[in-house]
Amino acid sequence: MKWQFWRKDSGPKPIPERIQHVVKFRLNITPEQMANLRMVERAGQYSGRPVRYIRAFDPGAIGEVPETVRYNTLDTQKSAIVFEGHIERNQGVVIYDRRQPVSAPGPAKSAPTVA
Repeated sequence: MKWQFWRKDSGPKPIPERIQHVVKFRLNITPEQMANLRMVERAGQYSGRPVRYIRAFDPGAIGEVPETVRYNTLDTQKSAIVFEGHIERNQGVVIYDRRQPVSAPGPAKSAPTVA
């Protein structure tokens, strides 16, 4: 799939196979999990080079109709972003994990002892 670097912004769409491949190995997100996510993108510059900025989000975690979401919409919905990054013109993909860390269950805390 060739990325259209001249397009300004896109509405939500399924995550393309090429991105799924990168995410699967870098972030350990399964294809089944990615099937529930949507991706938005916009044109931009990174270090003076044209790129496509991308954000993948969980439609169930936002309070609006997913079809109306655009790249900048997620600026106020950061907790819905699962990963983001950019695609270089040479088809290189840079991905950043934005999932919220999950707290590991620790030992139960006991009440302080009063002597």
